[in-house]
Amino acid sequence: METVGSGKVVSDRLALWGTIVEGLTWNFENGKMISYSATSNQEVFDEFYGGASGDKDKIAHITIGVNPAGVPTGLGLTDAICAGVVSIGIGRNIESGGKNETNFSWSISLTDASLVADGVTLVENGKLKV
Repeated sequence: METVGSGKVVSDRLALWGTIVEGLTWNFENGKMISYSATSNQEVFDEFYGGASGDKDKIAHITIGVNPAGVPTGLGLTDAICAGVVSIGIGRNIESGGKNETNFSWSISLTDASLVADGVTLVENGKLKV
C-alpha cells in the first residue's frame, strides 16, 4: 500500500483544530503525497503537517464505511464509518501492520467518492456496490 496509488484526493471541507479547512487537496504519485493545497485556512494544515517527521507523506490506509445508519457530517469527524464513505489516510500505520513510521496521521473522508480496486467497483458515487 505504501508504494502504490497515484492521483488526487479533494476534500470539500474538514474540521481541524476548531477551524474549517476547505478544498484540501492531496496529490499522490506511487503512494507518496507530492503536494497539497487548500482553498481556505491552508495555514492550519501547514502547521499541523509541517511539524511532523518520518513517513508523514505516505499513504497509510484506505477504508470504506459500512454503517448504514451513519449520517455523514461533511466535516470528516465521524464520516469514515458511514456506508459508502471512502477515507484515505497518510502517515503512521505501523500499528495496523504497515511500514510507515512517523509521528503524524490524518485522513480525509469522501462522501461522494468512487473506488475501484483490481477492476472491481467497490463504491460508486458514495454508494456501496458490494
